[in-house]
Amino acid sequence: MIGQALLIAVSLGLGLACAVLAVLVAAARLGRLMAGAAREARLAPHREALLVLAAGGDEDGAAAALRTVSKRDWPAVRDQVVALLGKVRGDPADELAWLLDERGEFRRARAAVRSRRAITRARAAWLLGLARQPQDVTLLLPLLADRSAGVRGAAARSLGSIGDPVAAAALFEAVQPVGGRPGIPAALAAETLIGFGAGAVPAVAGALAAADATVRAVAAMVAAELALAAMAPQLRSLLSSDPVLEVRVPVVRALGVAGGAEDIAGLAAQTSATQPPVVRRAAVQALGELGHPDAAPVLAGLLPDQDVRLTQNAGDALVEIGPPGLRELLRASEGNDQAARVAAGSLAVAWLRGRVQLPDGVPLPGALTAARDGSPR
Repeated sequence: MIGQALLIAVSLGLGLACAVLAVLVAAARLGRLMAGAAREARLAPHREALLVLAAGGDEDGAAAALRTVSKRDWPAVRDQVVALLGKVRGDPADELAWLLDERGEFRRARAAVRSRRAITRARAAWLLGLARQPQDVTLLLPLLADRSAGVRGAAARSLGSIGDPVAAAALFEAVQPVGGRPGIPAALAAETLIGFGAGAVPAVAGALAAADATVRAVAAMVAAELALAAMAPQLRSLLSSDPVLEVRVPVVRALGVAGGAEDIAGLAAQTSATQPPVVRRAAVQALGELGHPDAAPVLAGLLPDQDVRLTQNAGDALVEIGPPGLRELLRASEGNDQAARVAAGSLAVAWLRGRVQLPDGVPLPGALTAARDGSPR
């Protein structure tokens, strides 16, 4: 009897706990809905003025109207201003930033970067990026080593928004671990540094010689995206000597856009069957990017390769080279092997895209016709 009563009591207790939990969840949802509705009500009278200001038209005095927003309504308006500021540029961005500055938001953000709460530091860093004031770089740089990954990421993005080249070297350093914590993601660092344009060049040169492999890889990514021809000598040195795969791949890609005819031999060597597939494929694409006629025989020689993806890249690269590459493809397409099929497929795609032009009355090669029509040879 005691055991049965205890079981009933436990069941009732669990049922009551579940009911209380359900009530709490419902109350939380209701609270969020009510808070959202209240914010929407405070924002509604000012929404039109905000949209007019963000669109760049202020004939009706939208900016003046927004300066008179009450303290009660300002938090809802501020959040909308911040959201819009991240999407606009030029005069509208200046107007919105001025509105935030007049309300003291940037001043408070500069103080908040030292907050004990990570979420507060991150929000402050993000807001300073929207301000785009060079004076804030010195406040944001220490946050690249913050204990919070979110704060580090916000600081990096904001430094990119400000675009002061002074921060470029620090962003490269921030990729490395600090105090046992990982650095900022390599992709984020590269994206941010690319935004600096020519201002990043000195830092890229130094980073290509860094001891840390991730730093070298990021530098090569930036050199590739910015097509920094001045970095070609350093890139060639890394191509021949760097043992780290994660570095060699972006170096290969960088030489495809920043190199020249003198890089054909080095890139051709990276297509060797002894190299990792990812390096070989990157080298094939780089040879196509170079667009030099001397690369055409190298690429044509890869059409029979066992790596199907590599052969497709080689065919596409031959198309990119232009007439010399197309001649190699036309020659290969008249065979009866894998190279012919790859060549025909690349030619068919190029023909459909208008990249292959034949004089009137000249029929398409047989392999090309078969590939275009999807019929077997």
